[in-house]
Amino acid sequence: MDWDKVDLSGVKASNPKTGRLSPLDFAKLTVAGKLIRKSAAACIQTAVLTYLQRNWEEHERRLSFEAKERGMSPEDLFSGLAKGEIDLGDE
Repeated sequence: MDWDKVDLSGVKASNPKTGRLSPLDFAKLTVAGKLIRKSAAACIQTAVLTYLQRNWEEHERRLSFEAKERGMSPEDLFSGLAKGEIDLGDE
């Protein structure tokens, strides 16, 4: 992808909500955070960044495939999805 071609104007950084955690998972997150002296939010942020690093290549392949199917560039599809202008939904 050519990140210089991606238009993110109007996309605001957000504090995404997490899904509900089980009491055990929440306790593990709390304890892990205390052990490494980070907040639960910092641990979740690290988890998201790690997820993206490990999985982005596959997501980018899917993005390229979907863009080709729609006759769009991957950069335009990325921008449209990020801005909420395009919804893949259950098409």
